[in-house]
Amino acid sequence: MTTQYKLYIHLHSYWHAGSGVGDGPGADALVVKTPGELPYLPGRTVRGLIRDAMHTTEEMGQLDEHHKKIAYLIGEEAPQLPQLTDLLFGDDLSRTSEKQESAVAAQSKHRYNTYEGIIDIRDARLGDTDELRKQWEEWGRRLKSSKNADRDQLLAKRSLYHSFSSTALIPDIRIALPHTLRTIEVTVPVKLCAPITFAMSYSSKLQTHIAKDLSTTQKQQVLQCFVEALEHSLPLLRTLGSHRNRGLGRCSVSMETR
Repeated sequence: MTTQYKLYIHLHSYWHAGSGVGDGPGADALVVKTPGELPYLPGRTVRGLIRDAMHTTEEMGQLDEHHKKIAYLIGEEAPQLPQLTDLLFGDDLSRTSEKQESAVAAQSKHRYNTYEGIIDIRDARLGDTDELRKQWEEWGRRLKSSKNADRDQLLAKRSLYHSFSSTALIPDIRIALPHTLRTIEVTVPVKLCAPITFAMSYSSKLQTHIAKDLSTTQKQQVLQCFVEALEHSLPLLRTLGSHRNRGLGRCSVSMETR
């Protein structure tokens, strides 16, 4: 059983999703782009941001009721049920064990004893349907490869990106330190959409805690609880990308049924 949703990411300021490469004499850090040179966020990045927001919400005790309801629906004792974050996204090997094992020791111990989650998140791109995403990408590829592309459309595409420069200053005299000028590429505010699928996978961590056969209605109720818990966590996701402490990456996130 699967349930599909759309995750909308509304960027309210310039943002920088780093690609790890530079542009020689141009920008020192370029943003990630699709093959058609359009802005996007990789699905793994979106997944990590949402997981962190949900984990924080759960640690504050804001998802206790959702946790109890899911435990009741699947016939498990609430204290025995792992955190909803782990059930939804799968095991997190970055956390150390209760015995304060090192991160490396914990990962080596559990790497072959992990379970997947029940959520799948695709790349966040321009366009909220598969057809629109395809049209955007074809437009970008056409302008990239054409030697006689329309000038206005080329300018429109180039206007998606700008460059910000910064430098370090010598205290008191306010003169730039040598070799500290740095330029990064940023993307203008846009609205991105990432398709999300919730699925009751038999290899998921949730499946190992189901103590009874679930009816179709009960499975729908379990998935709906996860959706509500995730929606409750989304307001905590207010920034993304790098240079957030300098005003970049302001955003708001919402979710709706496909």
